[in-house]
Amino acid sequence: MQIEGLPKAFLRKEAREYIDLYQSLGERAEVFLPNYVFDNLKSFVRLCYEEPIDPARQQAEIQKYLLKFQEEIPGYSDVTLMLYPHEDSKAFIYTSLKQKFNQKLGYFADHDIVDKQKKTWIQNIRAGHDLSVGTPPVTETTINYLAKVIIGNPTQELRRFRDVIGVIGDIDEAHWNYLMDTLDQMINQSTHYTTKAAKSNFLHRTEWAVNFKGLNGFIRTVVSGNSDMAVDLIKGEVFGTDCVRVVESVKGDELFAMMEEDTSSVFVVKVKHMRKNMFLGSKWFPYLSRIVVIDDSPESVASNTSLVFSFHNSIINTLNKVHTKKLGAPANTQLNLRLILENVNSKNLREFKVLIDQKIEDYKQELQEIKQEQLGEVNDGHKNTSLYKFDGFSRQILVDRYSLTRLRDFIQFIENTVENNKRKAQNKALIEGFESKIRKYFYSNTPAVRIATILEGGGRNQIRTYGDYLTKRQLAPLDAATVKRCSVILDFIPDNYKRTLHNHFHKNFGVNLFLERYQKFITKVDNEADNKGRFRNVLIDLGVYKDYEHKSEDEQKMIRGFVSDLANLDKTPSVMMCR
Repeated sequence: MQIEGLPKAFLRKEAREYIDLYQSLGERAEVFLPNYVFDNLKSFVRLCYEEPIDPARQQAEIQKYLLKFQEEIPGYSDVTLMLYPHEDSKAFIYTSLKQKFNQKLGYFADHDIVDKQKKTWIQNIRAGHDLSVGTPPVTETTINYLAKVIIGNPTQELRRFRDVIGVIGDIDEAHWNYLMDTLDQMINQSTHYTTKAAKSNFLHRTEWAVNFKGLNGFIRTVVSGNSDMAVDLIKGEVFGTDCVRVVESVKGDELFAMMEEDTSSVFVVKVKHMRKNMFLGSKWFPYLSRIVVIDDSPESVASNTSLVFSFHNSIINTLNKVHTKKLGAPANTQLNLRLILENVNSKNLREFKVLIDQKIEDYKQELQEIKQEQLGEVNDGHKNTSLYKFDGFSRQILVDRYSLTRLRDFIQFIENTVENNKRKAQNKALIEGFESKIRKYFYSNTPAVRIATILEGGGRNQIRTYGDYLTKRQLAPLDAATVKRCSVILDFIPDNYKRTLHNHFHKNFGVNLFLERYQKFITKVDNEADNKGRFRNVLIDLGVYKDYEHKSEDEQKMIRGFVSDLANLDKTPSVMMCR
């Protein structure tokens, strides 16, 4: 729902959550929301945003509405208390504070509150470069180059092929135009991170799709990953694992019976599609706050994106925060691929591919005829190059053939993502190609360099992924004697605190410890006569001689062996400790 302006009243967190609930609900929220609840939410928002005549009375009315909502929307407050607390990313907090600061500065400059000199200062501050590491500047030339590499040509050029290859009929033309629009958006958005506006636009366009038409009106978001990834985030990060129940392929009556029986759990429902709203009727409304619907459709698997639907706005907001921290922002290319899979019929894609293949063959045949007419032969590479260089018509045919070939390959890429086996093989080939290019360009194609590509989560999840591998890998079992030896050595070696305390004590108490230090000096001089004495000197220097004296005979033997092995550079520390 659209809200204009800023609230005029002082609002607590609970009141702001209800305003956010009203603002987040879809246009068809009245389908599952009772009229009296919807009207009260609208009146509550109007009350908070209007200029108060009597502020005290306004606050009393706000409190009255809050108490009323606790009764009218069952379970809403309870689910809010079940959520794990998560704050926004620090980078986002900094960005929002900076925007507010710039807005305040702009207010001073725009309303002539400051003089000309201070206006200049304000303009310089607002125009200052953000030093955060982000996407480098992108020019139109770069975007056109990306389009030529990925789909053969900018979409402005590809649109003219609609009539050339023979796309006719209103439905086919509509699918072609939508495909071109989405490809154009994909190329432009691939040059930067996914913004909030781009994500909101994607979520708005998903409402046009047929598969989840029945959930229009629910609050929705998108997760970068399949349905299992969404379940893991909800079950482990948004809620505790004990208060979430996951159900799949369940009918409405069965789900209603389970929710009647279990009144304290949040139900995560995985569905392939929901073209009709199964939550219609007043009986469902008391349970809507505890329902989260997760998209498990073939389009979700193919594009590695999963839609999440819920009536509770705090669930969606918390999930967005967790997603940003754990996985980053969804990739624009993923979102646009999802739009193509949902809104462009696979039958039309196959037809486009067949028509493009036919036109490519026509271009090949036409080039062969031109070569035969002007050169007398078709297989001479040098003559062909000269022909393309000086004959603009043949050169244009070559460019058009390349454009259609790249577009055909991209359509084939889209088709491969739908089928499970082809998608896995395609992903494997893409990863291997990426790793080989990285090794070639940055590491001189050194075979000793091993490169591992981590897809989920980007850079922020790489360390965590490697840490999980280290903690879960199987280790060879150690015998008790080795464990005992390592334990003795590790306990005997002084830590930083002991060494610091020893040095501080013996360096900062001056004359009072002169005799003690002189006695140790005499002792060390006497010890230089044999190896045992020199060993005792080492322990004295380390400040662990007294600890050594309190060890048992077996433990002292282990320590002597460890210290003697230090002189042997051919032994590794692990061998020395475990020998």
